Amino acid sequence: MAENGNHHLQSMLTSNELRLLIENERERADRNFGDFSLLTIDLKGFEKRSNEYRQLIKSINRRKRSLDRLGRLDKNCIGLLLPNTLKAGAQKLAHDLQIGHSNEKLSACISIYEYPQDWLKQTNESLAVMESDFECHIDSCPDEKSIDRLGGQNALGGLLSNLLLPPYSSPLPWWKRSLDILGSTVLLLVSFPLMALIAAYIKLVSPGPVFFKQKRIGYLGRPFVMWKFRTMRINAKVDSHQNHVSQLIHSDAAMTKLDEANDPRIIPLGRWLRSFCVDELPQLVNILRGEMSLIGPRPAMEYEIKEYQQWQKKRIEVVPGLTGLWQVNGKNKTTFKEMIRLDINYAKDFSAWLDMKIILKTLPVVLNQGKEAITKKS
Repeated sequence: MAENGNHHLQSMLTSNELRLLIENERERADRNFGDFSLLTIDLKGFEKRSNEYRQLIKSINRRKRSLDRLGRLDKNCIGLLLPNTLKAGAQKLAHDLQIGHSNEKLSACISIYEYPQDWLKQTNESLAVMESDFECHIDSCPDEKSIDRLGGQNALGGLLSNLLLPPYSSPLPWWKRSLDILGSTVLLLVSFPLMALIAAYIKLVSPGPVFFKQKRIGYLGRPFVMWKFRTMRINAKVDSHQNHVSQLIHSDAAMTKLDEANDPRIIPLGRWLRSFCVDELPQLVNILRGEMSLIGPRPAMEYEIKEYQQWQKKRIEVVPGLTGLWQVNGKNKTTFKEMIRLDINYAKDFSAWLDMKIILKTLPVVLNQGKEAITKKS
């Protein structure tokens, strides 16, 4: 498209600039319980109608507010960020564009993405996550063809699923996944004798299965089954733990565990198994399956997520891990909000160097934690 010499076209934001503004706007909305919308226009076919394209941009600039931001999503799609705007306001703008453009119906597909919508939705007694925070609402598409949710098979699907994922959202990069596969494989081989002894001990002191399986919330809210060695008695009630977690979420108290108070649900030596974190070893299988990583925030429980504020849900925008920044920076001596902030910082800034630093710190932290547990017991 011939854009040279056109002030309106030259002033449009790039894709990266628009993405950054979307991220900043979401931060603001989460903190202030606000809202905003993103209007997107699919321009496939406009390459041969450059004059019509320029007229469209002029029309948008005449109608948008000073705080609205117009930018490119790619060469065939533009986006208009509308702060403090609900779906109804964005729909009115889309309608005005359609009826006011060149005195004829706009031959492009307009979609509106409103924030916030429910991130996690309760379906069939489990949490199902949308591919983004945005809910797609259709105003008009050529031939009345509908557009699916983000990530669906449509003209914008691949682009938007990448552009509009949560700000810190990132699947595992190749180096991190490679480290996970190599590290978990080596750890499984090295720790197999220890795991066999732990399994035999659990069978000896407590009737029931060796492993404890629990649904946890993983990357972008997707549920998965996490494995642990069972350290609690069969049919132990979880109400007390749920209440304990709820109190920690809504207070500034240190995140002490229930078993520090001689929790009667714990099997003999179970507290020591938990203190030295060896009950977590079966999660190496979760790592091999890609549900977890060696490094990342600990996967949360369903009832825990339900009590999160919107900004706190950012900790699930990265693949959960066996150990992480929180675990090597105070862990149970920190408050819930401090844990959340550490996990969000990791989600924003994780790197190979940071992962290696966390790995090197983990063993000394675990040994010291186990030593403290033995000291308290004695």
